Amino acid sequence: MPTPSTRQHTGQARQGLTLLELLLVLGILSAVMGLGLGMFAALDVSKRQAVGLVRNTLRSAQNSAISRRAEAAVRIEPKRRALAPRFQQIIGTWHFESPELAGAFGISGRAIDAELTEDGYIGRALELDVEAEGARVELPIQRDSASDFRYGFALECALRRGSADAGEIANAGGCFGLQVLRDGALRGWFAPEANAQDGGVARGGHVIAQSEPGALPLGVWKRVRFEYAQQELVLSIDGVAVARVEEQAPVWALEGPLVIGSARSPFRGQLDALVLTAVAATADVELPKGVSFPPESELVLRFQAGGGLDRRAHEKPVRIALDFEDGAREWITVGLYGTVE
Repeated sequence: MPTPSTRQHTGQARQGLTLLELLLVLGILSAVMGLGLGMFAALDVSKRQAVGLVRNTLRSAQNSAISRRAEAAVRIEPKRRALAPRFQQIIGTWHFESPELAGAFGISGRAIDAELTEDGYIGRALELDVEAEGARVELPIQRDSASDFRYGFALECALRRGSADAGEIANAGGCFGLQVLRDGALRGWFAPEANAQDGGVARGGHVIAQSEPGALPLGVWKRVRFEYAQQELVLSIDGVAVARVEEQAPVWALEGPLVIGSARSPFRGQLDALVLTAVAATADVELPKGVSFPPESELVLRFQAGGGLDRRAHEKPVRIALDFEDGAREWITVGLYGTVE
């Protein structure tokens, strides 16, 4: 039978840990904590943050293309370690179905000796081949605050040339325009913003993209697109680029209305389905410290209206690399349908 002293000794032993048990507990805690720290180190939050930042920027551009039903782009600039998102904002569309020349976004035109013809590209069209000299239409786009073409523009229309004369098709407030030459060549131009001698900015000489002769034949409807987004000036006819000029200068400020036709150099022909778009910019996105794009990653990722990659610029999915200080490299893929992974 245990004595009282024995019972007291046994109770005290049950209240504490032996040295061996204590060492075992400390060993288990060390293993668990080490495993946890290893898992957190493997996660590398900074890498995940950089990859997420780039993916979110690309997805925002794609969402803009879907919601606006207009093209969007992201320029990747390795030297600046930055992404520059750009999206297109439609300023107006005109189909010239009524004498009011009403546009889809509230900008109506004023006709000066110009008429409407029933034989249009779609329905009626603007008739500029009339007896009166200098037939034209003025569209007061300068009153719309969205008409800022500094980062670029796109002018699209259907044209049918009525005579062999040269003429001015469109002039957007002195900052860009379209012309047809006597030999049937189509010419697009824009006025760049240049550095002045006093350190300010000045209007530079025209940057010109011009097709081969005969690109605009007589009596045939042609779909023309003239665009610029601070990478290259592109002139296209029926979806095919007929002239390209590399350029990165900002566009000179708008100084007046969009004039279709001209008083001094009239265009003899018809015009229909006019769409004018401005390239707008959101804030540039800079990569975190220690993260960079490889030099060969410089490109402009283009999304077409609807969100897919623009097949004119991208024939296959685009892979974008991110380099880290420790030598690791992560890849981001943009599929042909615009999905970012």
